[in-house]
Order: sequence, then C-alpha cells, then structure tokens
Amino acid sequence: MTGHDSAPHCSASRTVAALAFMALVLASAHARAALAADPFYESLLRKGTDSYNRHDYAVAVRTLRVACFGFLDEPELLADGLTRLALAQAASGDLDAFRETFGRISEIEQRFQAYTHANIPGDVRQAFENQVRSTLSQATLRANTAFSRLVPRPEDRLAKLPLRQRRKELEELIRNEPSEAKWHLLLAETELAERNERAAGEQADAVLRLQPGNKEALRVRGLAEAAQKQWARAADDLTTCDKAGADPQVAAALLHSLVELGRVAEATKAYGELPVALQVPPQVKEWGDRANQALKTAEPKPTPKSSATPTPPASATAKPTFTPARTPTPSPTPTTTRTPTKTATAPPTRTATRTATPTRTPTPSPTPTATRTPTKTAIAPPPELPKRGPVAGPARTAAAPIASPRPTRTPEGELSPQDKATLAKVEELVARGQIADAFVLVRPLADAHRELPRVQHLAGELAYRTRTWRAAVAYFEQGGDPGNDQPQRLFYLAVSLYESGNHVAAAVQLKRCLPLIQHTPYVEECVEKILGTNPTRPRP
Repeated sequence: MTGHDSAPHCSASRTVAALAFMALVLASAHARAALAADPFYESLLRKGTDSYNRHDYAVAVRTLRVACFGFLDEPELLADGLTRLALAQAASGDLDAFRETFGRISEIEQRFQAYTHANIPGDVRQAFENQVRSTLSQATLRANTAFSRLVPRPEDRLAKLPLRQRRKELEELIRNEPSEAKWHLLLAETELAERNERAAGEQADAVLRLQPGNKEALRVRGLAEAAQKQWARAADDLTTCDKAGADPQVAAALLHSLVELGRVAEATKAYGELPVALQVPPQVKEWGDRANQALKTAEPKPTPKSSATPTPPASATAKPTFTPARTPTPSPTPTTTRTPTKTATAPPTRTATRTATPTRTPTPSPTPTATRTPTKTAIAPPPELPKRGPVAGPARTAAAPIASPRPTRTPEGELSPQDKATLAKVEELVARGQIADAFVLVRPLADAHRELPRVQHLAGELAYRTRTWRAAVAYFEQGGDPGNDQPQRLFYLAVSLYESGNHVAAAVQLKRCLPLIQHTPYVEECVEKILGTNPTRPRP
C-alpha cells in the first residue's frame, strides 16, 4: 500500500509524546554514562519479536515500545528495537505511528549512525526498508539525508529496460537535460552494446566535454575506437582510463591495439602486470600470447659472449652505455677505452668497485682468459638464509613498518639526516654481508620514501637477496625501470617475477639483461628455468 507524508489524523498527544521521547533519547545519551543493556529490556525485545512473528501485532507494539525505553543509552539496540516496532505498527495498520517511529530512527541515524551499525538481521532490515519505500513519498526520502539512498535512481530503472526502449528514453532525457553527463554516458554504453561504435564515441565525447577525464567515458570511447581499428587512439584512451586490471574487455582491447601498433614489448609488459584471474579469459590470453610470440620473433637473439672476451673493470663514477656491447669493434684495441662493454656484476658496493681498478691496471695485454677470473663480476644465487630469531639492534628499530599515507613527493636524494644515517647503516650491513639485517632496516625507509627510485631499487635488491620475491617485485615496480645501466637489478627483477608466478614479465626482463651480464652457471640455470631453453649454451 502506498501512503502519503501528511498525517491529518495524528493526534496532538501523539506528537507531544514523540517529541518527549526524542528529547529523552538525546538528553540521556549525553547526560548518563553508557551502561550495558538491561537483561530485562533485552528479554522484552525478544518477546516483542516473538509476538510479531506470531502475528500478534498489538502485543508486539506494546512490548517493543517498552523495550525501546530501556535502550535509551544504547543507540544501536534502540535502532534495532525501533525498527521492529515500526514493522509491528505497519503490520497493525497504524501507518501514522510507523511514520513517527521512522522519524525517530532517522534522528538517531543522523546523530550516531545507529541504524547503519545496528546488528539488525538482514530480513528485518529489508522488510523495514521496503515498508519505508511503500509508505513514504520519494520527495520525503530525497530530503532525508539518512535514507535518501532508498529512492530508486532513474539510471537503475533504465538499465533494466530493453536496449531500444532505453535509447529512446535516454534521448528524451538528453533533450530535456543536455548538460547531465550521466545520460550521455548511459547512451554511450547503450550504443556500444548495440555495436554502434561511432555513436558511442560521440556520446563519450559529450561526457568528456562536460567532465574532462571521466574514466568511464574514456573506457567507452577506447572500446569504440578499438572496434573501429583506430588503434593509437584506443591505446591512449584505454591506458588512461586505468581499467584494464579489472575489466577483461578493456584488457583485451588494449592488448589488441598495442599488438596492431607493433608495441609488442609494451603489450607483453601490460599482459604480465594483469592480475592472474584476468590473464585467463580467452580474449585476453589470445592477445597476450600473440604479443609474447611477436616479441620473441622481433627481438634479435643475443650474441653469445665468447670466453675470450676480456671483462674490463667496473667504474663507480662513470655512467656507461651498453650499446657497444652488442656491436663488435673493428679491432681488439687493448686500451682502457673498451670500458663501455662493462658486464653487470653481483650487487655492486663501493668498496668492491674501488678494489677492482688497481688489480687490472698492471695487465699489459688484453689476455682474455686472465681478466675474467674475478668472481665479483658474476651474479650469484641468493643465499639460503638460516632460520633464526628476531634480529638484534637495527632490526628492532625497523620492526614496525611505517603505516602512514604516501608522503609528499620530494626531489630524489632529499632525505632527512636521520634517513641518511639509516641508509648509511644499511650500506654498512651490506658490506659486512649482513643482508637480512640490512633488508629489515631498509624496508621502513623504502615504505616512507616511495618517491625515491634509488631507495626502492636498493630495497628490491635486498628483497631478492633474502628471497622475499613478492616484496622485491613491489619495490622494483615502485622505483620504476632500473634501466640497462643496472643489468644486475634487471636480473634480480626477472628472477623475482618468475618466483612470484609472473612468468611472462620475467622472460621479458631476463631477455633485456642477458647480453649485459656474465653467464655464470647460476645465470644459465635461470635461463633454462625462465625461458625453457638456454640460447647461450652451445648445442652438441
């Protein structure tokens, strides 16, 4: 039954009683200390509920009204009791009383969010809200901040209509309200569902003129552009809308667009970054596999590094380019100008780099086999860490991670004196080989300075060396691409990605760093595991 808000037959005494009741609720909530609910009133609540369930509504109303007076210091219990009382009043046909009780519930909801937090059974809550919708007008509910959500939205009703009827009503709404973005967006989605991609794009453009940057509009426009083979525009919109990680349709269209544009490395990376559940749908997996296959075909196979190639010293100050490592030089000039062919080493430290230069300076001729003996140029596997108790000293200081929001970005390298001291301590622990202690100490620093790539990369390296694979991936991703001038960290990222289950992205990173690192037995073992074959090992 649908009623109206006015209550012409409501007696003056009932109004006075309602006002007195609310005054008593509010006064007691502030004047008296909160006490546990009286068992007597809790028993009345149960008895009133039993009477309601037996359809003895008159008894239920009397019992529940008394129970509610016992819950004046317990807003959530009071909301529960008032909800049951309102249902009993409506069932007995007293809709005026129902409206009054609803007003009381609205008051304590606005002040204490009592109805929201009350432990009201789902069926009771649903029955009450259905009664509210049928008894009170939509205008009254819209004006009620606590229960305006019960008013059905036009878009919810439109979404249930057949496509053609929905388009007709939306076009009418747009004529009446041309500046209302939600109607344009609903029409864009309707046109896209009917494969009218051009019309869908036009409506999405209208939304973006009204609300620049609207991600739902970018999503619809990107899908429409992909359907029309406008690959570059589609890739831009689908990347900007940032919905590929939650929507398989967007993920498939984005990968398709990137592959068609020849951006297969980017497509492979995007596929590898998707949640595992989104890599499974056929339309997503198809384009992820195509991107991976195209990347393998397009990439030149790395030139096997001959054992006769000398390994020049690593410099701590120069920022070398690794391009010459792939281009053979015309003559084996034995001068130190061949430093750009530097091979990546195990996690570099300042002390190791300084000691490397004098040991190679006396070498008079580029004898290939003699200069490759230093083991520091090889990437060793992360050690198996012994099981032990809590780390003393610095580990206790860093045991509680910083749980604050992301701090304001500061220029790279701008650390407080205390943070600089912590970073120095980390490097000292690394130099002493206390990798686990260093990682415990660096984690809070990295969590507090997510804007500093060098701190993130250091944390990622130490996470790799302590076999904390997922943490390593997270820190490397927060720090951004380490770049080809840090091939050993690319290798660490590749192994961590593989061990975390992201095999596609691991293969991409491993292929990047293979030409730049020494191929030790451990590296060859990782190549076999990640790529399924070892292109550097000679075939029999």
